[in-house]
Amino acid sequence: NFHYVVPPAADIQGVFRVPGSARQVSILREAFKAKPGVDISAEEPFTVCSLLSDYLRTEDPLLTYELADQWITVAGIKIPAVYRFVNTKGDFTGITDWIMRLSRITSLIEDLPMLNHAQLYMLLNLLVKVGKNAEVTRMGFNNLGTIFGPMICRRKNSTPASDLRDVPRVSSLCIELLTRFEELFPADDEGSGRNQKRGGNSNHIINL
Repeated sequence: NFHYVVPPAADIQGVFRVPGSARQVSILREAFKAKPGVDISAEEPFTVCSLLSDYLRTEDPLLTYELADQWITVAGIKIPAVYRFVNTKGDFTGITDWIMRLSRITSLIEDLPMLNHAQLYMLLNLLVKVGKNAEVTRMGFNNLGTIFGPMICRRKNSTPASDLRDVPRVSSLCIELLTRFEELFPADDEGSGRNQKRGGNSNHIINL
């Protein structure tokens, strides 16, 4: 599962930036198609991370096509600096927008199918560990959000041009999911601490 890459990934410089063996990634991809649960414990960490990235790029996005428009809309709600929350007229619009954004993100997380929710939790849990050790990995939350945002959130019938327009928003969204991980997934255990609203797609599982 995702946990395999946590210990090495959190201590390796350039993880998720330095590519692994393209040949071995291809071999492992085909092995997973033939038989889920392939043992990758002996694989080189960069290769495992490349395999994970390849999976996220090629499979349906974790945040789902069905909710993509809502995610991207929420990501477009600007978060003003703290000192701008109250303007000269005593207007609290800034802080209201900020609270609304967090509320909508929380709601959308709960709207995810059970399997997507569990996988999102595992992925973010892994990336948070990598980001918190940025002095070693050289991969902070901003770097990780820029890489993984477009992987986990994209529209179904998008074009290269529309994907490019969405990049700033989905990257910002991913960064927020990372920085607020503990707040958004309180006392969660691989997504099991939520109501099981929908079953999701049983094919949307990867053992990395």
